[in-house]
Amino acid sequence: MSKKIIEEIEKKLTPERDIPEFWPGDEITVYVKLK
Repeated sequence: MSKKIIEEIEKKLTPERDIPEFWPGDEITVYVKLK
């Protein structure tokens, strides 16, 4: 996971704090839920 990808995902998810289940990989899910 590169930081740039995570930052882009964060910007997309800013309006919605609930992360969709269709993201490839649990790393993103865990990262967002910890924020």
